[in-house]
Amino acid sequence: MHAGQIMVHGPCGRHIGGAMRGGENCIEGDAGDWIGCEMHDGYIRLVVGGNAGDMLGFNMTNGTILVLGNAGRRAAAGMHGGTIGNLGPVRPPVLPTYRFEHTEPLTKLAERV
Repeated sequence: MHAGQIMVHGPCGRHIGGAMRGGENCIEGDAGDWIGCEMHDGYIRLVVGGNAGDMLGFNMTNGTILVLGNAGRRAAAGMHGGTIGNLGPVRPPVLPTYRFEHTEPLTKLAERV
């Protein structure tokens, strides 16, 4: 999707808003897993009026996701940019992963784990 608006009046399935490069998706109900994955350049907004499933915003580099309910596990995993807002009372049970700059070789880091 490069532009435009999609309104979902009720719940939706998986992979909504994947690889978006512009536009807006509004979901009034709950959303499944992998919502907003790999969202890229441009003006992007994805709003979930209920709860979102696992892997919300996986690998996204730009855009905004707003979840009015709860987000599932591993929200924002691999996220490089953009914004995710989670207004629900329960925070995701697993913290997201981030890309860090390491000064020592990865093999030495793997040995410590």
